Amino acid sequence: MPQTPYVLTGVDVRRAADPESSRFKIIDSFKAPAIKHKTIDHTQGGGIGSVKYVLPVLEAFEPSFETFGPDLDALSSVGLVAGQTDTWVFSGAYLVRGKAKPVANRIIVTGTVAEIDEGTHSGAGSDKQKTSHAIHGVTHYERHIEGVEKIYWDVDEPAFRVNGVDVFADYRAALGI
Repeated sequence: MPQTPYVLTGVDVRRAADPESSRFKIIDSFKAPAIKHKTIDHTQGGGIGSVKYVLPVLEAFEPSFETFGPDLDALSSVGLVAGQTDTWVFSGAYLVRGKAKPVANRIIVTGTVAEIDEGTHSGAGSDKQKTSHAIHGVTHYERHIEGVEKIYWDVDEPAFRVNGVDVFADYRAALGI
């Protein structure tokens, strides 16, 4: 059966600790972090080709978002003292054919706004000023669609669940942890 398209119709970003910190009036876009495994290239002795092996380790998650103009809330917390983080909720609304209501998408990350780039400032309102915000030091990531957990990762557990199945469980068992 063909997969049904999910058409993104709206986005928002807010700090989880402050539900009133919605950016729906100023948000331009958010970039979900790539889910990417670390890899290692290997060419065997006398081999005639290389293999890029996929390791049971994930690359750092680096979500970002853009706003129209400055985001005063994010500016006040940029580069928090080492060890301090915020939990951010990236929200999306999907239109799905056959569904009576929009479908909720949630990406929840814990990290620090470590970069703010206010871009070019133009005079006389000739261009929209876009401000980019990058979140680094992400230690927690989860993704839910229609209230169902699709992806879950936490550096302290350590767990990486896909559709509720911990795909790294066998590796932890082999290590005895």
